[in-house]
Amino acid sequence: RNLEGIVKPLISLITSGKYDGVYYGKDDPKARRNLLFDNVCMGLTRQASTVPILLCLEDMHWADPSSLALMHYVSRNAKDHGVLVLGTYRPEDVAGTDGKGHPLVDTMQRMDREDLHKEMRLERLSEENTSVLLSVMLGETDFGDDFAVRFYRETEGNPLFTIQLVKYLVEEELIVREDGLWRLAGDLDEMDIPSKVFTIISRRLAHVERGHRRVLDYASVVGEVFASAVLSDALDMPRIELLEQLRTLEKDYRLIRSDNGKYVFDHAKIREVLYGEIPYELKLEYHAAIANSMEALNEDDLEQIVEELAHHYYCCKNKEKALIYLREAAEKAKREFSNEEAIRFYGKALEFEEDRGNRIDVLETMGDIYRTLGEYDQSMESYEKALELAEVKEEISRLKSKIGIIFARKGELEKSLTVCMEAWKLVKDERSNEEQQALHHIGIALFNNGEYDGAGEYEERALAIARRIGNKKGVSVALDGLGNVCCTRSEFDKALEYYHKSLNINEEIGDQQGVGSILVNIGIANGAKAEYETSIDCFERSLEAVTRTGDQKGIAVALTNRGNIYWNMGKWNEALDSYEKAVERFEKIGDQQYKANAFRGIGRVYTTMGEYDRALEQQRRSLEICTRIHDQLGAVVTLEKIGDVYREMGQCDKALESLERALEMVESVGDKRGIISTLAKKAKVRLKEGDLEKAHELCQDAHVLSGEIAPHSFTADFRKTFGMVCKEKHMWNESIGNFEECIRIFERFGMKKEVGESYYEFGLMWKEKRDYEKASSRLGKALEIFKELKLDYKIEEVNTALDSLSK
Repeated sequence: RNLEGIVKPLISLITSGKYDGVYYGKDDPKARRNLLFDNVCMGLTRQASTVPILLCLEDMHWADPSSLALMHYVSRNAKDHGVLVLGTYRPEDVAGTDGKGHPLVDTMQRMDREDLHKEMRLERLSEENTSVLLSVMLGETDFGDDFAVRFYRETEGNPLFTIQLVKYLVEEELIVREDGLWRLAGDLDEMDIPSKVFTIISRRLAHVERGHRRVLDYASVVGEVFASAVLSDALDMPRIELLEQLRTLEKDYRLIRSDNGKYVFDHAKIREVLYGEIPYELKLEYHAAIANSMEALNEDDLEQIVEELAHHYYCCKNKEKALIYLREAAEKAKREFSNEEAIRFYGKALEFEEDRGNRIDVLETMGDIYRTLGEYDQSMESYEKALELAEVKEEISRLKSKIGIIFARKGELEKSLTVCMEAWKLVKDERSNEEQQALHHIGIALFNNGEYDGAGEYEERALAIARRIGNKKGVSVALDGLGNVCCTRSEFDKALEYYHKSLNINEEIGDQQGVGSILVNIGIANGAKAEYETSIDCFERSLEAVTRTGDQKGIAVALTNRGNIYWNMGKWNEALDSYEKAVERFEKIGDQQYKANAFRGIGRVYTTMGEYDRALEQQRRSLEICTRIHDQLGAVVTLEKIGDVYREMGQCDKALESLERALEMVESVGDKRGIISTLAKKAKVRLKEGDLEKAHELCQDAHVLSGEIAPHSFTADFRKTFGMVCKEKHMWNESIGNFEECIRIFERFGMKKEVGESYYEFGLMWKEKRDYEKASSRLGKALEIFKELKLDYKIEEVNTALDSLSK
């Protein structure tokens, strides 16, 4: 009975031809990791639907970034499904080293911004509670009050000290059990009771027989968790003899415990004390023995332990093998989007790498990863260090281009253009791949600077070189760049022509990732023309293409843009679903800039739905990211969105404050397009609060600037705002002129939805002027467009306005 109604949808999926039963991601680490995250979360939520789950994670200060990413994912996606995650860690073990934050701290900060966790700091035990803990551990005691006072003074209420001191007292027979009671074995004043955990553990270890201590020392070098096979080989000890010793260490000394076929130190501090007491040169030999044993025992599947091999060969200073495994571990982490781990391994590899070319390669790769994470200062530092080593002009040109991209990401557009020009001059007139790439990067710099004519010129030059040298991928990239220029200038038909040519090349060379990227751009262009069904189809095709490659960023970008189209269509739930799925993927791969964009999309939907508190929450998340990664242009857009929310809430002072911050930023970088947009939004706020003179003054300032640039969609949008302001001031001729101009521009670029919205506002103007015939005519045109686009929420809005004409 529960299956009723699902047969028809399933049949349509099975017979659509889109799903051929092949799992394209099975050999892709990224896809496998994402599937693992999804399956873990679904498994927990499914079980929690029957009974609530408490998931306890201990010693999280030892967790690697991938495990922390999984915890974050589960916390976000299972928070409303009866799953509670309880994690423990020691604050002293997450303190930053070398100026870098601990992965757990970074994860908790991200979770805090999403309101996903609450921190409960456990205070030291009181004297009374210390006595309770003693009773729990020992049972009935007869120590006297002096003992409790002395015991508390030595441990200071630290639970770890308390537990270890009790074990020490029992093992040293300083307390003994008689007639069911624990009693002191001698005079309390004569007892030498250690006060620090290091001393306590050291004294426990001092009584371990020498042969057993050797086993413990080797085990401490392996790590907190260790396997008997590795120890047996490294110690050159018969397996059965080793197992017997491990049993003694577990049962008699209680220093380790068995756990699912492996062994774990009873407490991490025990391992730390053991490892810390091994002399430096002996420690090197132990690491070498462990590394050689691991390598020999796993020679058929080294990839599974490449991280351990990298660690041990690094610690024993075997430069040759350390470099091999550190690079392999870094590449593996990079493939799996464990970006922090990749950077850590690459950083260690640099300590040993002496070859100039290899050092450049490592530093450049680290710069690429930092750029993905939005850590632009670190990215710049890595590129500049590589640049210091570069001797070949092609290397220098490539690195300078990447530095130019970082400047653009940070909103320093003039510096971006300058550096990209320097990169091109190094390879100018060589008609090479490097020159083609340098010209393309100049095009990007000019594009980001709002100089679209120049951007188009340099993309054309990059295209000519790519065609001349037969670089099909270069041709595709340049065509895509030209499409972006045309799309931003609202020349959508011309943009689509470039995009489709680029798409054909990517399909010809079998670049599915490129196919997915171009289909996103085609979808954006069609969406701007209000051809929404075609746009959605492009995004679905893009998702199919990039899913085959496991390109999580490509998937997330497609989802974000699909969300934009759903928002335009008034399908709020579908838009939210797309945006939220995009955020999940950007979170996994660590791409901060795109994640901020997805948060903006979610906030925009909530604004439209009237859920203003939730809208502000999302926009603030976006702003926090943009501020942290120094993305000025992204921060401007977000501040404008925050201003929109406050305007809708009627809190005009806060709206103006946010927009003033945005205006300062766009003026600092000289972005005329951004200045016009922000001035228009400020005018809307002034209009909302009834300050018509100020609103009119802002529109006039924007009007002066708009005359310095070619007309396109955002100037048309400003004209619409100007028309609305003039309407309220009863400046009918100026209002009519602005509405007619914005409609003319929108129609020129085929932006149907914007044309409809402009006719709607134009109709309201004629209603205000009491010319109901013209009001009905303009509103009727708006209604006709919205019916064509199937925008039900807009149709309802227009019908309400038409109904008001007859009253």
